[in-house]
Amino acid sequence: MKTQIAPPWKDYELLDSGGGRKMERFGDISVIRPEQNTPWEPRRSDWSQAAAGEFRERDGGKGEWHWVGPVPPIWELRYPLGTGEILFLLRPSEFKHLGVFPEQAVNWEYLYGKGRPGERVLNLFAHTGGASQAAALAGCEVTHIDSVYPMVGWARENGEKNRLEGIRWICEDSMTFVERERKRGRTYHRIIMDPPTYGFSKKGRQWKIERDLEPLLLNSRRLLTEGGEIILNCYSARMEEGRLLPLLGRCFPRDRVSCDKLALRDNYERLVDCGYLVRVET
Repeated sequence: MKTQIAPPWKDYELLDSGGGRKMERFGDISVIRPEQNTPWEPRRSDWSQAAAGEFRERDGGKGEWHWVGPVPPIWELRYPLGTGEILFLLRPSEFKHLGVFPEQAVNWEYLYGKGRPGERVLNLFAHTGGASQAAALAGCEVTHIDSVYPMVGWARENGEKNRLEGIRWICEDSMTFVERERKRGRTYHRIIMDPPTYGFSKKGRQWKIERDLEPLLLNSRRLLTEGGEIILNCYSARMEEGRLLPLLGRCFPRDRVSCDKLALRDNYERLVDCGYLVRVET
């Protein structure tokens, strides 16, 4: 299993990490966020002076942002891709996220390089839409699915800022949508998914990754065209290698499967684990 490291880019920098936290720069704003995969000690001693704010987590993942000085409610981040770019609108949320997942730059590059005009791409648990935008920039027809209405609105804002066409924005439970697409007989050339550990749809359907990932992968496999591909991002303590690899073997016994680690590199050359990246070629 190899490690795929997100490429460096101008608007994002992992300044330092350690002690269960990381200090990052998003554009001109540096923040401190929790990060379980940093058991080492930080190198810098000036975190509190260098960062504009810190997210302090409570039980259940939610928490509060504590700011040292004024920070704009929304700011922009840009990622150059091919001859264009992806623009993200960033804003603090009640969780530790700001609206972009920098380790996913590995996938943006891949989707842009592999995508072809007219290909149908399905993006499940699509969050703020970085993968949707990368595929659309390559000319693909993208269906963007997320069960959280404000998240779909946020992704649509990003898409409008980028003036991208060819994206359907749908607020729906991913499991339900895939089941319906099977009945409709629709197919896709590529299916992307970044499932959470747990969650609820707008209609109250509960998602648990250890229970629901396998049936979702099996149903998604049936939506693929011949020679299609599934891209799975898995960042969950409940899906470690000993559980994930046997699951992949059950779901895709005759397909070509690769499973790598995703990581970010901090300014002191240490790799912060960002979960697994699985690609299935049928």
